[in-house]
Amino acid sequence: MTTVTFAIGGMHCAACAVRNERTLLKTPGVREANVNLGTRRARVEFDETAVSEAALREAVVGNGYEVLDDDAADHRQLLRQEVDTARWRAAAAIVLAVPVMLLAMSDIALPWTYLGRNASAWIEAVAREERTELERRSVAFRGRRPLPAVGGRTVLLVDDGLATGSTMRAAVRALRRQRPAAIVVAVPIGAAATCSALASEVDDILALLFGLKEQGVAVIMIEHVMRAVMKFSERIAVLVAGRKIADGDPQAVVGNAEVVKAYLGE
Repeated sequence: MTTVTFAIGGMHCAACAVRNERTLLKTPGVREANVNLGTRRARVEFDETAVSEAALREAVVGNGYEVLDDDAADHRQLLRQEVDTARWRAAAAIVLAVPVMLLAMSDIALPWTYLGRNASAWIEAVAREERTELERRSVAFRGRRPLPAVGGRTVLLVDDGLATGSTMRAAVRALRRQRPAAIVVAVPIGAAATCSALASEVDDILALLFGLKEQGVAVIMIEHVMRAVMKFSERIAVLVAGRKIADGDPQAVVGNAEVVKAYLGE
């Protein structure tokens, strides 16, 4: 097997990188291909007896992109040109969009049309729309069943995780009005700062994965949010295109050269 790396010009979005990566992977003789949009580079592992490097480059060119020389200065210059072009296009789009937006919204009661004289009317209009949507969702998910009576009872609030905690906090405050005996929040995992801030508003918070970990139960977590992975895991395995490239304790994996290359490019 041979591994080659080359720069690709003309990629402007993630779809461009995915398109080139799929084209390379479909080429007979290619075992693995990774195209990094950030560095504008492709890394290909292939069987040189089945396909040549020139054929790989031609496949990219056939997609409508440009294969660049390995001259780092030329590569940086092209990146600067692409950034400058994107800036000019963005500026032109804004200039052209503003008149269209103003014409389209001329009859809409935007908040600044009140000039502070009747902003409450706009706020009330938005509130009415939100209440209507909440009622629609309630009927869609619950039918016409009455809300359960939670006064004097223990309420368990469940979510798939706590990031900022805004939704959970709103639910807790709505339930407090019904005077439950206790409110317990249960999530698989949550940000430490959010759990700490929410603790003063509920009777207990159960971060289940951390609880299982403390009990010595093994948990397999498939996750791409590295902050959660690093905080929870004692061992990490990294897979790229179905192939395991690293396995070990978190600090060792994060410092692994192949992992860094896979995530950040050459």
